[in-house]
Amino acid sequence: MPYLPSHHHRAVAVLLALLPLPSAWAQCWPDNADNGKADYYLVNGAINQPIPEIVFDLPGNSLGTGGRVVSSTVNNRGNNNTLANHVRFRLSVSNKTTKRVVMSANSATPLTCTTCSSSVTIPFSKIGWQENPTNETKGSVPADGQFNNGSQTWITANPKDDSIFNLQFDFLNDTVYPAGTYTGEFRTREPTMTRYTAYLILLTMLIPMSADAVRVDCEDNSTAELPVKVKLTVPAFLFLQVGNANQTAELTYNVSTNLSSGAYTGAIPPAGESGLAPSSITGSDVSNGVNVAVRANCGQVKIAYSVTDNNGLANGQGQFIPYETLQTSTSDSGLPAPTLRNATNAESLVSTSSYGSVTDRKAVWQYTYTNSALPAAGTYQGTVTYQASCL
Repeated sequence: MPYLPSHHHRAVAVLLALLPLPSAWAQCWPDNADNGKADYYLVNGAINQPIPEIVFDLPGNSLGTGGRVVSSTVNNRGNNNTLANHVRFRLSVSNKTTKRVVMSANSATPLTCTTCSSSVTIPFSKIGWQENPTNETKGSVPADGQFNNGSQTWITANPKDDSIFNLQFDFLNDTVYPAGTYTGEFRTREPTMTRYTAYLILLTMLIPMSADAVRVDCEDNSTAELPVKVKLTVPAFLFLQVGNANQTAELTYNVSTNLSSGAYTGAIPPAGESGLAPSSITGSDVSNGVNVAVRANCGQVKIAYSVTDNNGLANGQGQFIPYETLQTSTSDSGLPAPTLRNATNAESLVSTSSYGSVTDRKAVWQYTYTNSALPAAGTYQGTVTYQASCL
């Protein structure tokens, strides 16, 4: 029987009610009877497969340190010829049309955290792609690049062109984001042609209706769009460094500098020390104190400490100097050093840097010795161990 647009529309309505197109295959059909031959079609992944999903699992031990992280896996990437961890794309233009067809990518809607306590997004401009050829690659292929948070042209196809290409996606790891799961999608697009109607054609039989099956009316200056899902997991992490990464920081004080040799003729008892700086510092990356770094994405960070002896610095002869005699200061008020005490009940809170839960701070902690009394002669030693935790 002759092709009737109304019959075609009713048939599509039945398919939309009963059958899914997990793969989202878009076609534009002419209004005149042509036995259903399409002017062009666009496929993300492969026919009879769900919508492709690119999955990133960021490394917790190196978040925000730079470089690009390749996606960990791609679900529903395409067919047997599709490279692992790639997405297959196809734009086929028939010889029925005389118009060129532009395939573009729309990345205007950012990735959104679905598990964060506050609204956090990641722009698509953090994601790039690289085209890698396979044995079915043909036609036009896009240049390597990255999303621009808007619409950008991938390829332009002429009549009779059949373009197939594989893209691998990566993430620019230059920012620490709050821990959580981020989801979103970008959409491949094609400007449609006058007087044509586009549908997401449903070809998989006897499968329940998919929410991704959508009819798109293609009119002048309109577009048909197909999604590619993206899922990005940012793990929770906490990093604390005090001193050199490979050596424990050690501060040495010489409190005998105010005592002269020979017969002592000064005040009895001798005066103590006030604000005495260390005579030497080892195990630090700076010369004027101890370098400290805190990086985390799990909420506000608390720094506590423990000491080797709650009586204070010990000389091994049963005599002690209280830890309170070591006064602390910091070069960054957002990363304060805890006040040292024998009881070790003092803590400090580190100010977050962004998003209310991300911290990336560095400071220099300085320690000076102040003691009005002159302790018994001897070498006093002790160790302060710092611990960081997320509130």
